[in-house]
Amino acid sequence: MSQLIDPSQISSDSSLSGALGFVTPGTPLCIRVPQAIFTLKGAHQAKSQASDPLPHVATVSRGLPFKCLNMYGEFPPEMIENPDDPAIEDIDRAGNGVVHLHILWPGYEGRTSSLTCKQADGKSVTRLEFINRVTMAFKRFFSTVQKEGEICTEPKWRIGDDGIKFTDLRLGRIMNVASNKHWQADILVELRNLP
Repeated sequence: MSQLIDPSQISSDSSLSGALGFVTPGTPLCIRVPQAIFTLKGAHQAKSQASDPLPHVATVSRGLPFKCLNMYGEFPPEMIENPDDPAIEDIDRAGNGVVHLHILWPGYEGRTSSLTCKQADGKSVTRLEFINRVTMAFKRFFSTVQKEGEICTEPKWRIGDDGIKFTDLRLGRIMNVASNKHWQADILVELRNLP
């Protein structure tokens, strides 16, 4: 039985200025996880929407496959474009160097992870370090959802043994979505792994 997939969910945006996504056109092997862009509420809203994306984090054409993580939960440096460059150019704009990664997975309660991005010497962590921290935040999210037995209100996006597994994911891009302290990741799921 074939599954009907909305064409708007197939990632084909290869531009660095696209709001979300980094997938080479014509490679519909992955489907983008649909998510709203996080926005600040209230007094901080005027300062929101900084535009410092970590542009296309991978040198592979369809994102970084989570199944390529080594036993320490890290990507090999050769998979990352400019792995030793600073992740955040103007780290002082991030205040104390702690940023918030917002995970808005369909059918689940949104979660936020705090990630330290400033080293003791005041410099930004590297792109490789930041990417690995984002990936581990997703691993914790998947683990927590499964351990708590949270019910998914959108069965297509269910996480777990009978749904989407952590190793089915690919990291497409990490974006600064608000005031240089709020970030979000574009996540892709391999089509053959959707329930």
